[in-house]
Amino acid sequence: EKAKKTKGKMLRWITCLFILGFLALQIQSNYVSQDELNTLIEAVKANQQADGSLEQLYFSTNTLVILNEEVPNKNELCSLVKNVLAKSFYIEPIFYGVNLIENLGCGETASDVISETITDVLNDVDSTVEEIYWAVSTAVTLANNDHYEIEDGDFEVAATTLSERVDLDGTLSNGDGEDGNLYITGLGLQTLYLIATNSEVEDEFVFELVGENIESLLDYELNEHPVGGYAFYDFEDSRTALKTTSSLITGAFNFYSVYEFEYEQGLFEELVEFTINTKNSITGFDTGFYFVSLVDFFANHSLGRSVVLTLDTTSLSLSEKSNNIKASVTDVFGNSVGPCQVFLSSVVSYENPESVLISDQTLYANDNDEYEYNLLAAKPTQGFYILEFGVHSPEGYNDLTSSLKVIKILTSITIPLIDLEIVDSNDNELSKTYTAVSGRKFTEDLRTDFYYTLKYRFNVKGSNGKPVNVQQAFVRFSHNNPSFDIEATFPAKHSHGKYSLDLVLSTQGEELLFTSGDYHMQLIIGDSTVENPFLWDLGTINIGFPSERTISQQETVYADKSEIFHEFRVPDKRASEELSNAFTGLVLAPWLILFFGLISTKANVSNIPGGIGIIYSFVFVFSLAGIFSLFGLFFLQFNIFETLAFLGGLSLIASISGYGLLKRRGANRRKKEE
Repeated sequence: EKAKKTKGKMLRWITCLFILGFLALQIQSNYVSQDELNTLIEAVKANQQADGSLEQLYFSTNTLVILNEEVPNKNELCSLVKNVLAKSFYIEPIFYGVNLIENLGCGETASDVISETITDVLNDVDSTVEEIYWAVSTAVTLANNDHYEIEDGDFEVAATTLSERVDLDGTLSNGDGEDGNLYITGLGLQTLYLIATNSEVEDEFVFELVGENIESLLDYELNEHPVGGYAFYDFEDSRTALKTTSSLITGAFNFYSVYEFEYEQGLFEELVEFTINTKNSITGFDTGFYFVSLVDFFANHSLGRSVVLTLDTTSLSLSEKSNNIKASVTDVFGNSVGPCQVFLSSVVSYENPESVLISDQTLYANDNDEYEYNLLAAKPTQGFYILEFGVHSPEGYNDLTSSLKVIKILTSITIPLIDLEIVDSNDNELSKTYTAVSGRKFTEDLRTDFYYTLKYRFNVKGSNGKPVNVQQAFVRFSHNNPSFDIEATFPAKHSHGKYSLDLVLSTQGEELLFTSGDYHMQLIIGDSTVENPFLWDLGTINIGFPSERTISQQETVYADKSEIFHEFRVPDKRASEELSNAFTGLVLAPWLILFFGLISTKANVSNIPGGIGIIYSFVFVFSLAGIFSLFGLFFLQFNIFETLAFLGGLSLIASISGYGLLKRRGANRRKKEE
C-alpha cells in the first residue's frame, strides 16, 4: 500500500511538471494572459492531492485563492489538515494548517496546544525570524476569523527580537550567529506590518530601526537577472530570485504603510519585466505561488498599479513599406488601462549603439487600442535595433519610464549574376570566364585541373537595390560519385560591397582529397535578417588532380567494425589432491588432539566435582565450545577485530571457570588421599 502511494505521488509530480512545462512553452506575451492563468489553474487543480504535504497544499491552495478560484476537494482537505493539526506541536505545520483551514472555510477556535505554541514562540527571544513570522501570521489569521484573541503586548517581545536581528548590511538574520539575507528580511518586514496593524507596540523605535534600511536594500541589492529584468536574490544564486523577490517586495511595500521610505520610480518596471519573464520558470507549486503573489502585487497595490508595453511583432520587413510597429499598453494581466501617451524615446542599432536613428517621437493611437509608428520611414538598414519606449499612464497606474524592446528589420535579397573565372595559378593568366544569371546553372561544360584557380564574383542586393552584407556566403563542392563521400564548403569574402572566392586548387584541393571527377557546385546565402535565404545550384565542374596527390579517405566512424572477441582470465592452476587433503588434515588436527586428550585424561561425568564445581565445569566446557565456534565464525562472517573482541571475553570466562574447576578437583583429590 505504501509503495502504491509513493508511486502515485511520483506520477502526480511528473504530470504537474509536464503541464507546467507545457505552460512555459506557450508563453510569448509581455503580460500574463488569461489563457496562461487558466493553464496554471488547471495544472494546480489537477495535481492538488489530499495526501500531499501541508507545505505543498499551502502553496497550491493560496495560488487558487489569490486568483479567486474555487479550491477542489475542500472536505477531504479540511479533514486531512485537521487531523495533522491535532498531532502538531511545532509552529511550522500549525502555520500551514491554520492558513489552509481558514482559507477553505472550515476553521475553528484555536486549541490550547495551538495557543500555547504561538505564545511560546512569540515570547522566546531565541525564536528565529521564520518562527516569529509563522506565529504572528497564524495569530492574525485566526483573529481575523474570530478564532483567537490578540491582546496588546502579545507581540512586544517578538518585535524587539526582530529589531535585534538587524545585520550590519541592513538585512535581518534568521537566528543568532547567522548572516542576514533578503528572503528572511522580507519575512521580517511582513511580520512587523502584521504586528503594527493588529496590535499596539509601546516601543515604535523597532519599526524605525528596521525601516531605515529598506531604501538602501532596494537600491543596492537589485541585480540583473538571466531571464531578463532585475530581481533580488540571495548569496549570488539567481535560482532564489522568485522566492526572494516575492518575500522582499511584499514585505517592504506592505510595511510602507507603517514606515514610508524612498524608492526609485523605475523599480517596479524592472521587477515587472523579471516577473513576466519568470513565467517560463514555473516548475512547481512553490514557484507558482511566488509568481502569482508578485503578479497580484503589481496589479493591485495601492501605491499604483503597473503597466506593461507589448509589441505586436518582433520583426519588420523593408519590402512592406506600410508595415508600422504597433504597441499595446495593458496591466500585468493583459487588461486595457485606458488612453495613454506612448513615446518612442530612442531607436539605436544593436551593432552601433552610439548612432541614434530616431529620438523623442510620439506614437499615435489607432482604433484598436494600439499605438503605431512608421519606423521604416527613417529608412533603417536590415539588422537588430533597440527601441526604448515610455508611457504616461492614466490615473491609478504608474508611469512606464523606460521599456526596452528589440526588433529585427528584415530585407529580401537578390543576386543578379555570378561570374566564374578560371585562372592559371602560376602566371595568373585568365583562361576562361563563365557567367550564370540568377537562379540558373552554368550552361557551359566546365573543366579545370590542379594548376588553376577558380575565382567566383557576385553581388548581394537588398530590396532597395543597395548592396547587402550577409552573415553566410559559401560555395559548396560535393563529388558526384557518392562512394567517395567528398564534400567541402568554402566561405566567400566581402569587400567594398562585393563577394569573392579564390579557390586555389593546388592548395585548397586538399579539402577535396585531391580526388579527380565531377563536382556539384552550390552557392549558399543566409542571414538572420534575410527573408529569403537560398541555395543556388550552379551546376557541375570537372576537376582533374594528379593521381599521386590523391589522399585516401579516412574510415568513417559509422562503418562496421571488426568483431571484438573477449578473452577472459584463465583460472589459476589448483593444488594437487594430495596437498589439499594434507592441508585439510592439518586443519582438523587440533580437533583430533582435543579428542584424544579427553580420552587420555579420562574425562567423564563422574570426574566433575560436586557443588559449585558443577557450575565451573559447565561454564568451562561451553566457553571452550564458544571459542571453537568463534574460530568458525571468523572464517565465515567476522573480521579480525570482531573476533578478537569476542575472544577476549570468552578467554577471560574460560580462564576463571577453568581455574575454579581445577581448584575443586584438586580439593577432591586431597580428600580422597587423606
